[in-house]
Amino acid sequence: MKRRTFFGFMGGAAVAAPAALKKTAEELAGLSIGRPLSAGMGGFGGLSSGGAPQDASSMALGLTRERNLLKLLGGLTAAQRQRLRQETWVDRLDPDLASYASFSLSAKISMQRDRNLEARLAHRRNWLERVLESGSYDDDLANI
Repeated sequence: MKRRTFFGFMGGAAVAAPAALKKTAEELAGLSIGRPLSAGMGGFGGLSSGGAPQDASSMALGLTRERNLLKLLGGLTAAQRQRLRQETWVDRLDPDLASYASFSLSAKISMQRDRNLEARLAHRRNWLERVLESGSYDDDLANI
């Protein structure tokens, strides 16, 4: 490749690259002008409903379901807790666990998995209590 051709190619890339990156980012975020925002591609379509039931009868059915889930969370058996623990991912270690020099990595991961499970259960329990207390799914955005 000749020197002029090489520099011409590099100059064109410097001009075209930012536009291509911007277009790709907009498409991934669902922000391109030709496409409306959708719930599945970075948009917030249907956020106000949050997948909650729409009419009064299905709202009552949904609240009954949430009440049953809260009871279930209160009385998890050892087998259910073990299954949930196995399904819980560990993608990072808390700094206090990571700093333990006398523990093996597998022990640290096991301890972090237990912490993640407890945090997940507490978060779900708090959400269920909030929904049951208010009797509606609509206030959930204010409590984020």
